[in-house]
Amino acid sequence: MNKSTSRKKAIISGIGSLLAIFPSTNYDMYVPKKSDGDRIKSHWEQTGSHLRAAMGKYEQENKQK
Repeated sequence: MNKSTSRKKAIISGIGSLLAIFPSTNYDMYVPKKSDGDRIKSHWEQTGSHLRAAMGKYEQENKQK
């Protein structure tokens, strides 16, 4: 392989690397909009809701026995 061919391959490889860094797809929908604290608070609220629902179901099942 001569220098010209290897240089062309290096340039093409470099362009490919740039495209990988700057993809054409918009990934904004995957980036969280809330702060970390707000997201953690929301998760704990959901956890509490699930626990309350599970406790209510448990109470209902054990009242019938």
